Amino acid sequence: MILFVDDKKKPEEFGLDSRQIHYVRTVKDAATLASENYYHIMYIDHDLGGKIDGSQMLARFCASHRVPDKVFCISCNPIGIKRIEGVCNDYDIEFEDIGYKTNTN
Repeated sequence: MILFVDDKKKPEEFGLDSRQIHYVRTVKDAATLASENYYHIMYIDHDLGGKIDGSQMLARFCASHRVPDKVFCISCNPIGIKRIEGVCNDYDIEFEDIGYKTNTN
C-alpha cells in the first residue's frame, strides 16, 4: 500500500492513481491510517501545515515499527529534504528526492 501525505499537493500531480493509495493532508490523519495499515511506500512533504513536520512524522512511524520500504520526498525545502533523508538513513529506508516534479513538468 502507498501513503501520500501532503497538505497542498495531490497524488495525481505525480502521476499516481488516487484510487490505489491512501491520501491524507494532516499528520493526525496519517497517524490514524498508519496505526491500521502497513505502507510499503510513502510520499511525504516536509511542511504539513502543523506542529510536526514530515521527518518527525516518519520517525514516529518508524519508532512504532512501521518502517516503509521506500520514501519519496516531495518537498522543495532543502532542509526538510535533508531531515527526511536523515530519518531514512537511520532506519535503512530507500530514499528518493523527487521534489515537486509533477507529471506535467
